Amino acid sequence: MLKDPAVTSEEHLVTAGYFSDPGGALAFLGAAVGARLTASVRLRRSPEGPWWIEIPAAWQRAAHLIRAAGGRPFTKITEHWRAVPVSGEPSAMGRENDLDVATWMPVELVDLLAVTALRPARLPSVATLDVVVPGALGRWVLRRVLALNIKVGIVNVMRQSLRGNSQESGALSLRLTARRGSIPLSLLRALTSLPYTLVAQAVGPGTRRLLVDVRHRLPLLTEGWVADLVPQEQIWVLGGPDIGHWRLRLLGDEVDGSDFLEYPSLPVAAVVPNADGREPARIPIKLITRRESRARVDGLLVDESELNWLRSLLMARPADEPIFLLPGAGHHLVLAPGGLAGTLPLGIALDHLGPGGLYLEKGLAFYPPLPEVARQRLFQLTEQRVVAVVAKGAYGFDSRRMVPAWTLWIGEAPPVQEGLSPGGERLLARLSATVRQAVDKEMAALAEQQPAVIPKSSVTRRLRRLEEAQRAELEGDWVRAAELLEAAGELVRAARLYERAAAQMQDQS
Repeated sequence: MLKDPAVTSEEHLVTAGYFSDPGGALAFLGAAVGARLTASVRLRRSPEGPWWIEIPAAWQRAAHLIRAAGGRPFTKITEHWRAVPVSGEPSAMGRENDLDVATWMPVELVDLLAVTALRPARLPSVATLDVVVPGALGRWVLRRVLALNIKVGIVNVMRQSLRGNSQESGALSLRLTARRGSIPLSLLRALTSLPYTLVAQAVGPGTRRLLVDVRHRLPLLTEGWVADLVPQEQIWVLGGPDIGHWRLRLLGDEVDGSDFLEYPSLPVAAVVPNADGREPARIPIKLITRRESRARVDGLLVDESELNWLRSLLMARPADEPIFLLPGAGHHLVLAPGGLAGTLPLGIALDHLGPGGLYLEKGLAFYPPLPEVARQRLFQLTEQRVVAVVAKGAYGFDSRRMVPAWTLWIGEAPPVQEGLSPGGERLLARLSATVRQAVDKEMAALAEQQPAVIPKSSVTRRLRRLEEAQRAELEGDWVRAAELLEAAGELVRAARLYERAAAQMQDQS
C-alpha cells in the first residue's frame, strides 16, 4: 500500500502513548528513560481520563514499549496522530485512526504520580528508613528505636496532599539508620501498624527527595530518575491507599535522637507543631533483659558470704592463673586480664561494657541505650574508679586497691631450719679432702644438667606486668593491656584483648 504523501521523516521521530491507566503511563515513562530513548517528555490528559505521553523518539523504537505497558502507540502525521499498527507502517492505517490531542490539558509528572496506585511488595531488608509520624506518636517511636540502638535523626515537617492546595498539617520526620546490618523486620512491622504513619524508603542514589512506602513499590524497574524531577526544596512521599501521597516541607534542622537522652532541652516534643512549650520528662534508665549474651565472663561480683567459697575454688585452680581481687564495701570484684578462664559456680557474672572500668551483669542491657559519654558521666568513671552494675544495684571500687587473688589464702611461710646439726658436723669432719673434692665435682656436673632456677626478679616482673595489664583493661586501653599480657607470656589472653580492640575500632568506624 502507498504511503501517505503528507508523512515526513521528521514526523516519524515523535511517538506518543495512549494509556487508560496512570500506572501503565508511568511504567512506559520509566522504560523509555531506562532505555535512554529520551530525557524529556510531554504529558497530557483527556477530559475523559486517559493519559497521553509524547517522547522525541522514532515509533520503531518506542511502540513495543508502549504496548508492553498496556497502551496504544501513535506517531505524528501532519497535525494529527496516527495509530501505529502491530505490523507495517503507520501510513497503512486509514485516517479514521487519527487522533487530535491539541485540546487535551497539559499536566505535570506530579499529576501522574498523585493518581498512580503503588504495587504491593514484601517488606525489604534495609539499613535506612524514613518514618513520618504525627507528633503524638513521636515519643513512642523514639523510645522503641533507641532501645534497639538505631541511630535516629528528627526534623519537623509540614505535609499536605501531593496534588492540590489542601491545608498543611504538622508531623515529625524520623531518619532511622542501623548501626550494623539492617533494621529488624519486627520494628518495620510495628511501625507500619501505627495509625497515620508512613514508613518509607528513599528512592534514588544520594537523594531523599522521593520516599516510597516500604509496603509498596512504583510500577517501574528503575525509579531513580523520578527523584531527579522532584523540586529541590520539596520531598514527595508516595504511600499506600491507607496513607496517600504527600508533599513534605522541612522546618528547621535535623536533631540527633541520642541528644534527647542527654539534653532534655532538645527533645522531640520541641519540634511538634502547636506544642505548648513544656519540656518532656526525662526517660528513666532501666535494666532490661538482653537476648544475646557472650559466653566469655569478664568479671565476677561476690559478697562477703561467697568470699570464703571463692577462696576454696580458686585454690583448686592453676597457681599461675592471673586472677585479681578488688575489695569493696560488702561486695568484691574478681577480675582477670582478658576475661576469666572458665566459669565459677557463685557470684554474679559480668561483661566489661566500658568506657573504662564499667561492668554490667551478663544478660542485661540499659534501656534506653546509653552512649559512652552518658555512661561515663552517669557513673562518674575515672582512671581509678571501677563500677559494677547488676540488677540489685551498682557497686564502686578503687582500682588502686587491687591485689592478687592468692592473698585470700596465703599465710606465713613455714619456719626454715638452717645450719648443721652436731651429727652433720661430725660427718663432714670424717670426710677426707679427696672425697669432698670428688663430691663437689659430681654435684657441679649435676647442676649443669638441671634447669636454672628462675630469678626472683623475673617472677616479680611477670606479676607486675599482669597487674599493669589488668589496670590498663579497666581504663579501657585494651591494646596496651594485650601488649603487657603478651610480654608476660599470656598469649591466649592477649589474643582475646586484641580481638576485642579490633571489634571496638570496627564499631567506631
